[in-house]
Amino acid sequence: MDKEEDDGGLFDGVFGGGSGGPSWEPSHLVDLEPAALEDAVVALYEAEGYDVERASPTAEDGVDFLARESGLLRSSTTVLCVRAGRSVSTATVDLLERAKEINGAETAVLVRPEGFPEAIHEAAAGRPVTLLDAGLLADRLDRTDLEPP
Repeated sequence: MDKEEDDGGLFDGVFGGGSGGPSWEPSHLVDLEPAALEDAVVALYEAEGYDVERASPTAEDGVDFLARESGLLRSSTTVLCVRAGRSVSTATVDLLERAKEINGAETAVLVRPEGFPEAIHEAAAGRPVTLLDAGLLADRLDRTDLEPP
């Protein structure tokens, strides 16, 4: 085995991963305009191997994007809801979970760089809804070759 052999990103979480260039900071994401944040989220999921498409305007309220990952033995779908600068409530979590079911998705992700009130964490607990704030989003973006703004 060659010492220079690529580990396929296996140790990126330990050693930082990414391009070795500038790091994503949570403040980069909080400062983005909503459309630019959506672009960053789409680019992240595409870099992670998903095919991402904007949900149709008639899609269940709360779904902005559908991300599909096809594998050899199975595929998975994630519904994405991006809420930059907008409030969220427990009803947002309920709508997103319902949208997940309607779209036949395995998971739902609620993205809000400003973070989430405790009530939202409680509403998402034990449900297939992942909360992605600026810190978590920046960590995932750092594991890609995507450059911060």
